[in-house]
Amino acid sequence: MEKEVQLSSHALRIIELYSIKIRKRSRRTYNKKVLGTFVSKEQVCSDEAKQLLAEAQAFFVQGDSAAVKSKIQELFIATKGVYSRDAYRLLAAVAEQDGQKDKALSARYLSIMTLGGESFQDYSSLLYDLEKAGNRDQQIINICKRALTQRFQVREIYEKMAFSYLKKNELRKAVDRGLLPSFLESLRHGKPPHEECLLAVQYLEKIGRFTEACTILERALNRCFELNVPANDDLNKKYAEILLTRMRDFRGCAEFYLKLWQLAKTGDPQKDAVFKIPEGWKLRKHLGARDFVKLAQLATALIRLGRYDEVDATMQYARGSREGECAICVEAVNVIEDLIENPDFGDNLPRVKNWFSGVITALVHRKEYTVVKRMLGRMKRADLLFPEFQKIYGEVFYLEKQYSEALEQLEPLLEKFTAAEKDEQKAADEKEEQANLVAGEKKEEILDQQALRVLLAEIYTHVQDSTAFARVLQGVGYSELQSLKRLPQPMSLERREALFFELRDDLQKAWTVYNKRAGSPSSSSSGTSAEEDLTNLLPKEWGNRFAGLVYDCELDEERAGQAKQVELENETGENFTKKARAMTIRHKKRSLGLASIEDVYSSDVWLDFVRFGCFFGLGTCFQAPASAVELLELCIFHRKRHHKHGVKMNRKLPELEQASMALALEARLSKIVFKYIRTFMLEPDLKNPDRPLIRENVVALFARLVAANSVDFLDQRSTLEGMQARVSEYQKWLARHLCNNPTAFTLLMFVAHCSSINGRHQVFLILTILP
Repeated sequence: MEKEVQLSSHALRIIELYSIKIRKRSRRTYNKKVLGTFVSKEQVCSDEAKQLLAEAQAFFVQGDSAAVKSKIQELFIATKGVYSRDAYRLLAAVAEQDGQKDKALSARYLSIMTLGGESFQDYSSLLYDLEKAGNRDQQIINICKRALTQRFQVREIYEKMAFSYLKKNELRKAVDRGLLPSFLESLRHGKPPHEECLLAVQYLEKIGRFTEACTILERALNRCFELNVPANDDLNKKYAEILLTRMRDFRGCAEFYLKLWQLAKTGDPQKDAVFKIPEGWKLRKHLGARDFVKLAQLATALIRLGRYDEVDATMQYARGSREGECAICVEAVNVIEDLIENPDFGDNLPRVKNWFSGVITALVHRKEYTVVKRMLGRMKRADLLFPEFQKIYGEVFYLEKQYSEALEQLEPLLEKFTAAEKDEQKAADEKEEQANLVAGEKKEEILDQQALRVLLAEIYTHVQDSTAFARVLQGVGYSELQSLKRLPQPMSLERREALFFELRDDLQKAWTVYNKRAGSPSSSSSGTSAEEDLTNLLPKEWGNRFAGLVYDCELDEERAGQAKQVELENETGENFTKKARAMTIRHKKRSLGLASIEDVYSSDVWLDFVRFGCFFGLGTCFQAPASAVELLELCIFHRKRHHKHGVKMNRKLPELEQASMALALEARLSKIVFKYIRTFMLEPDLKNPDRPLIRENVVALFARLVAANSVDFLDQRSTLEGMQARVSEYQKWLARHLCNNPTAFTLLMFVAHCSSINGRHQVFLILTILP
């Protein structure tokens, strides 16, 4: 920490030296290199130049703009491309008189950049006009640099340079060349740099230079102390915030507030022995007068340091002792808890809820569940339990294995979340303004929905509710489950077998009824009623239970993978054997006691059940092809991963891929469809394995889908350029196969069609005329 502070101080010192170097730089003269020769001041101010300038001024008084421009052109030739200040001013006045404000600004800009300004007022007025004109950020930056070379190092110059860099989204240059020098100028003039410091710290945070931000805040606070001026509260809060949240320096944050409130150890044994921390009620009164944000920051830092221990409130403890810090921490939490019942607390909670949540999270981290439940219970009675606090409330009940109480808190929260999503979808179909309003209101209640669903699924596993387990995981994709650190607990083998046989029997009964209806003559006459009756073939919860069983069995792969990864990270040295490294996922599943339906009854039985359940159960009966495709892709992914690790490819895999492609066509999932069609389009040739044959019927289907992509498969957010880019990729891939199979007529016409979409009409004509 001390090394980082020294480095940041060194960086600030370099900036100070750079500013001094600019301040000592001498003013530039009229000497300018033009076309390989130097033009001196005497040449610019010669008698001929003065005479031409006087004639131009006379014409300007007469209002003859053309004559003025002609004389200025002669002056330009006489001085070899360098005007005097008076000539530039006259040129700007003529342009402004003709209503050409941009040319007038350009003349003034060239005057400043070439010859410099005579006073700071020249720079200030030009900067004001450039800002007023707009879109002149680079010119403003150049003028500011020119002013700095002429020793006009004013805070206004640095600020304008910083804001211009910010408009160009160059944050590092804005900080180094504008905001930090502006802060140093304020320090140099002996003023408390509140605004400059906060602005510099704001952008230092954005670019991740937290140590430097702390150094700036320390210098600003020290300057306030030197001037005997009370520091701005925003400076204190920002300094503690960076120490607490960015640098995780809990000790530094705690000591900062303890010193600020005169509760820290002074270093003098005699004073520390005499001035002791007040008794409990005095300490609570002392802390109660403080700002809530500061109090929450102090409490969070002390809790993270392990200082939340109950001590005797009637005793007095020396400053700096562990018992004294424990007393301060406990009383600070008690003051925050008492503020919950304050009538004004509800109005201020949206502003300070992040810091209140920090206190709650720190207490949960220290396993102080009783205190957390007491505080959140008070908030619930006061009707102030925001969704993020309600989630923590449910997690605490879950950690204490009180599952019914946890479900009481988390289930309504998930219902609110799904209802809000439906409202957003409805608003998105309407006007954009209304959708933006709904999205803006929703930002205040953002939660990690996937983690909430996994937490509920884990609770349902403990209470053995498989239907609810499948229902809550229905909105979670497999890739999202993989990214979570905690997976749901697996069901027992007995529960899996019972659920498997129950679901399979329901599926077979539904298939028998479906065949009878399809074979009856009355079904052809009443097609619509038959489609409506498909949803009644299976129980309403069959789809959720089926998806839950597939998820639970397939997640064994990830559970074993995570356990193996943890074992590999923990085992080091001689205990880490080659056998442990070479252990496969299947061996790890056996060592963990994870047995799925596939392990007990064979892969063919399990994959046939999954394929038929997805195709007929979810795709036909429940009309949910997207969910069916997700489950099939999950099974395909695991089988292909085992094949990469040396396991023999399952012979049921092509059937799964064909079912996934058919359901993806129905669900309009173009990426999955194109992936499998490109695979099925090639047929291996036993005589020549390097040149596979082309299935022209699959090529025809591929071409039909690409033609419909602009209408049916194209997402609303996609653009025409995006569609052309994808078609161009298809064209390159198809052209390579056309070279190997020049006689494939369907492939030839497909490449011609792609060329027409991309605007390559010459290629299109050549390919269509060739046959």
